[in-house]
Amino acid sequence: MRKCRGCICKTCLKTCCDQKNCIGRRAECGGYATFEQLGMFKTKPEPERNPAPRKSWEEYGLGDREHRAELRTLAQSSEYAEIARNCAHIAAPEIEGYILLSVTENLSYEGLEKAWARGDIDRMACGKSDFYGYKRFFYHLFDERMKKMF
Repeated sequence: MRKCRGCICKTCLKTCCDQKNCIGRRAECGGYATFEQLGMFKTKPEPERNPAPRKSWEEYGLGDREHRAELRTLAQSSEYAEIARNCAHIAAPEIEGYILLSVTENLSYEGLEKAWARGDIDRMACGKSDFYGYKRFFYHLFDERMKKMF
């Protein structure tokens, strides 16, 4: 007789019903008060990921649009390309190319999605809010490097 997977008692490993007469998961096992219903196999927990930064421009000290435009111009110049690449890698190694493409070509997230739809680039591995969080973090890192240089 095949037993119902959802009705296995974690403690005594006995089933609380047979599959034909299963009325759903029972609240308690007849022999154990600390009955906990589990499936046969425990699921592995998802690996922990570092969440995307969620700070605003003001929290990074980059509230001034003119200052950000100046940083974008510096990042677009070939003179500071290597610094920009390093900062993008530190901000988010898995999407550094997309951050650089967005900064150097003045592309928004939607612009990158259009490039993906045309087949020009691969699909990005993050959503819109994460992408903009990483991009703000990139500008923060780039700003810090530029301050050290000047």
